[in-house]
Amino acid sequence: MNEEIDSVSVQSIKTKFGRAIARACALLCMAAALAGCAASGFLQESIDAYHAQAGRISLGQSEEEVLRILQPTQSRLAANYRKPAEEYLQDGKRRKIYFFRSRSFPDGLVTDDEFTPYVFEDGSL
Repeated sequence: MNEEIDSVSVQSIKTKFGRAIARACALLCMAAALAGCAASGFLQESIDAYHAQAGRISLGQSEEEVLRILQPTQSRLAANYRKPAEEYLQDGKRRKIYFFRSRSFPDGLVTDDEFTPYVFEDGSL
């Protein structure tokens, strides 16, 4: 009799544990899917915001002014959707290049052609 009770109890525990694991897996899958949707949503929002502001930029503007206008358009982008700025000296002049996300292709890759570069020489576009 005790063996029957023990076997029923063990089976009941296994069933409850299996259901809990299945629920946890389902929740993790849903969370991952939603996170992917949110990231791609932020990507398109950032691209749209960039295009809304890009027309305000013109040659000769200061680095600070351009960044004040364009950096907020990229603020919600995850680091893996961005491209870091590059800086170097050429002919004694400081050059800095900022890259703003302006396109996206559905291939899952982040490539140079998805960014618009802004090149500053001694702080001027």
